[in-house]
Amino acid sequence: MIQRMLHEMEQGLNPEIHLVVQYAEEGTVLWEEETDEIQLQIVDNVVYASIKDIYDVERRLIKDHGTEHTNNPLWNINDPYSEMWWPIQQIYCISMISQTCAFFDYRMGDTGYVTESGLARQFHTPARALYGEVMIPVCDLSHPDSQPQGSWYQDDWHGAWDADTNTLTLLLYYHVQTFVGS
Repeated sequence: MIQRMLHEMEQGLNPEIHLVVQYAEEGTVLWEEETDEIQLQIVDNVVYASIKDIYDVERRLIKDHGTEHTNNPLWNINDPYSEMWWPIQQIYCISMISQTCAFFDYRMGDTGYVTESGLARQFHTPARALYGEVMIPVCDLSHPDSQPQGSWYQDDWHGAWDADTNTLTLLLYYHVQTFVGS
């Protein structure tokens, strides 16, 4: 029983995919790089990515390449407690500004999820689990996009697929928000 569960969970791990991430603010791509920091798997012709890894890379890119808006001292991007995952509730929190937390509700096995602004959204296929981490669908290889799509809600990843180079490109999109006191 356990072997079968592990086999199902681990299927499609470590695919031979080149992963490129683009970091954009307000619709302008500021940085692009190849990375192996995001765990990927392919199941039923859908590429899944670890949501925690996506946020880790996005946070690093904000820190390294963000503008004056994302480098505002009110942002606690360097705080090790700025990310929290509650596995039982399956809620992910990113603390982006002093004492404020943006909640993203991703549930393993569900297509629906809720953004930090409370919007209900849908994936095209259910999120998966990999060793207790949420894996979200980022590209349907049966109907791939030619350009990566992102959302200023920082929650909507539709990767672009280049079959000739076996490359997946994810757009990590940051929307500059103005906070009182910033």
